[in-house]
Amino acid sequence: MMQTYALPAHVYACFTADAAVILDVRKDKYIGLSEQQALALYHVVKGWPEPPSIHTNLDFDRHDVDELATTLVNEDLLEPGSISDVTASRTRVPEVVNCLYNDFTARPPHISPGHCLNLLCAIAWGRYSMRRRTLEHIINRVQTRRDKYVHRPDAVDLDEMLELARIFLYLRPFFYSWTGLCLLDSLILLEFMSAYNLFPHCVFGVRTAPFSAHAWVQTGDWALNATVEVTRRFVPILSA
Repeated sequence: MMQTYALPAHVYACFTADAAVILDVRKDKYIGLSEQQALALYHVVKGWPEPPSIHTNLDFDRHDVDELATTLVNEDLLEPGSISDVTASRTRVPEVVNCLYNDFTARPPHISPGHCLNLLCAIAWGRYSMRRRTLEHIINRVQTRRDKYVHRPDAVDLDEMLELARIFLYLRPFFYSWTGLCLLDSLILLEFMSAYNLFPHCVFGVRTAPFSAHAWVQTGDWALNATVEVTRRFVPILSA
C-alpha cells in the first residue's frame, strides 16, 4: 500500500492556473510546485486541494511521488499518516462579487469619536503584530477569537459589518498609508471590526507566472478592503 500523508495545521496549499503553491505560516514562506508535482501529491496527501477534474486520473511513478513527499516531510510541510478531513475544506472561499470601493465616497458614513479611537487601537495592534508576532500566531489568534463567536455568523450582521467597513475606508487615509501593505491593512480592519464583535475573514491569495501574493478581508461574497477585480487575480490559499 502506498504511504499516505497529511497537511500539518500550519501548512496550506492551492492550485493556480499553471502550478501550485504551498504556504507555511510557521515560517511565513511560500513554496512553489509544478502542476505535475501537485497532481501527484493529490493521490497521497489527505487534505490536498482538489485539482482540475480533467487531471485526477493521471498515473504517476510511485517512487517519484514518495521521493517528493519525503522531501516535503523533511521540510515539515507534510506529515506521515492522515488527519481529519477538516483540512480539505479550510480554503474554500466564496467568489467575490461585491466590494465597497467608491461606495463610501458617494455616501459618507456617520463617524463618531469612538470609531476613531477603535481604529487607532487597531492600528497599534496591527503594527505590533507585524513586528513581534509570527504569521502562525496571528492566524491562530484570528481563528480562535472567531470560534468564540460561532453563534454569530457574519451574514446575520452583514449590514452592520458593511457600514463599519465604510467607516474604516473613509477614515483610513487620515491615519496611515496602506499601499503595498495588504496584510497590515487587513489585520487593522479585522481588529477594528472585533471591537464591535464582528469577525469577517482574512483571505490570502496567490498567483503564479509571475508569483504574487495578496491579502484582503472578506465576508460572504463581499470584499471589504479590496476590489472585485483585484481579488479575482488571485487563488485563495488560506482563509483565517
